[in-house]
Amino acid sequence: MPMGWLFEGEAEAGQGVVVRASSRRRLELDGMGITKELLTPDACPDIQMLRIVIRPGGGTGDQPYNQPAGAKCALVQAGTLGLEVDGSVLALSPGDSFAIDSRKMIRFWCEGDQPCELIWTVTPALY
Repeated sequence: MPMGWLFEGEAEAGQGVVVRASSRRRLELDGMGITKELLTPDACPDIQMLRIVIRPGGGTGDQPYNQPAGAKCALVQAGTLGLEVDGSVLALSPGDSFAIDSRKMIRFWCEGDQPCELIWTVTPALY
């Protein structure tokens, strides 16, 4: 089963180029306080862009993780993102961005009492 099937909603029919805001598929990770919305169409499997909202107190947990290959990058649109990369802890504010090799160990979380909103891109696509 492709991971993308776990997202709620239906991919928009048509050219496979546009994802309308009203047609975004969502994945609620309630236990982590994270909501993910797919911004790229299924017809483009080599890269994936997501809108991620992390609620206050939410994040990926205490254990860093990685993927065997690829890259990740994100732009903070709102709130403050706590980010750990290979043991180095950073705080990113709106307008800040990062890019890393997916083999690096990372974890991330929302700092403060305002939700953190990100535009996140990963290659290869995970969902």
